[in-house]
Amino acid sequence: MTLRRRLVSVPALFLLAVGLTALAPIWLPLTALADLVRGRTRLPTTRLLSFGVCWAWLEVCGVVGAFGLWCIGRAKHHPAQYALQRWWAARLMGALKATTGIAIEAAEASALSPGPTIMLCRHASLADSLVSAWVITSVAGMNPRYVLKRELLVDPCL
Repeated sequence: MTLRRRLVSVPALFLLAVGLTALAPIWLPLTALADLVRGRTRLPTTRLLSFGVCWAWLEVCGVVGAFGLWCIGRAKHHPAQYALQRWWAARLMGALKATTGIAIEAAEASALSPGPTIMLCRHASLADSLVSAWVITSVAGMNPRYVLKRELLVDPCL
């Protein structure tokens, strides 16, 4: 099941990243125009798609990084895996802020550490997983273990 999922999701991710990038000269002006016609001067659709491009390439980097760790025999080396996860989550949050202007603050995240801590997150969207990964790894400095719901297994980085 895992191999089959990866054989589908990883190539799809690469195609998505390349496709969004290659088609940017088309979708960028079209979404900007559509936003402006609707009176949305802050260009929310354009900025969201811009984040989508960043997300796709950061996912590619995460997958390539994990593959690299596997190639050098560090697939089970937890410090290297956590460092990759911390890098990935921090870059995604940076891309979110740069493209959409959304800045997330984690109030009292230090209360989670030193642990052990059990954190139960109720997600309103798949993007919430990014926020919890960022808070746990980058803000609280912890090394989490996850139980993922089925929909999140589609994301090769998770």
